[in-house]
Amino acid sequence: QSTLDAVQFHAETVATLEDVLECRPRVIAHDLHPGYATTRWAHERSGHGRELIAVQHHHAHLAAVQAEHGLAGPAVGLIMDGTGYGSDGTIWGGEVLVGDAGGFVRAGHFEQVPLPGGDAAIRSPWRQAVSYLRHAHGPDFFAAHPAEFPFQADRPVAPVLEMLQQDVNSPLTSSCGRLFDAVAAIVGPWTEATYEAQAAIEFMALTDHGRTARAPAFAAVLEELDASLALAGRTADGEDAPAFTLPVAAFVRSVREARRAGLNPDELSARFHRTLIDVLGRAAAWTCDRHGLRDVILGGGVFQNEILVVGVEKALRDAGLEVWRPRELPAGDGAVALGQA
Repeated sequence: QSTLDAVQFHAETVATLEDVLECRPRVIAHDLHPGYATTRWAHERSGHGRELIAVQHHHAHLAAVQAEHGLAGPAVGLIMDGTGYGSDGTIWGGEVLVGDAGGFVRAGHFEQVPLPGGDAAIRSPWRQAVSYLRHAHGPDFFAAHPAEFPFQADRPVAPVLEMLQQDVNSPLTSSCGRLFDAVAAIVGPWTEATYEAQAAIEFMALTDHGRTARAPAFAAVLEELDASLALAGRTADGEDAPAFTLPVAAFVRSVREARRAGLNPDELSARFHRTLIDVLGRAAAWTCDRHGLRDVILGGGVFQNEILVVGVEKALRDAGLEVWRPRELPAGDGAVALGQA
């Protein structure tokens, strides 16, 4: 997306397609993020009767799955990934949407947590662990627990805490991918990432379908979710209805308590996945009931996690809902261009 070679290759590919197909686009769809190279490329080619249409990243994921399966009507979308520019200017990535190709409403999302250093935190999951622990336990947590986690001994925790305190370069995120990273860094050795989604992938690999199915969910997380949905249920319907929140702080507190109680990483991975499956299943079923819908879309790179996607699909089908997920196309950003189109 951002390297010079990628930008040049994108421009060359478009030029080649225009020559081969002997056409010039009248409409250009692009990501909502104003800083993306593709967004700048689109604006450089505006004018001369061309229309530009900015498409929110997670809306594009929803539309891509609908396009693959030929679905025309509205659906509930569980769109879970790492990063996408939200229509409110924050970083989205743990979204419950209601809509279709023509538009969407953000019905719910994970609690927002600061991401200290932005992209630097994605490369260093320990930074996310610091932020999520602070979010769950308050700003004095690390002063009261100076040596609870191994990363406190060899990582510059204090400057990150100062960054969070001063709200410097710490954009808010509702990302499910970032929750995975933070929990993985709290549980195990995943303090740095040498490839994309490393912490989440290796944390997933600690468990399997059978172990996840047998694991008990974190009760405090589900209780907090039920309270959030009950509160949302007392509000008016419509586009102005406030979005409900999926719990994050309760997840972090539950994982930390289980770690302190001596649960090993394998058991923690199973319990985390079991709880996340239950959270997403309940949230989607509640949203379907609220809006009178039966179709649920699963999209976004987090659903490359086989344990999660199989578990969520089973939970939703057991609730009598129709589930649609990518089959021929990738769950991740490889399908976003189709959604934009």
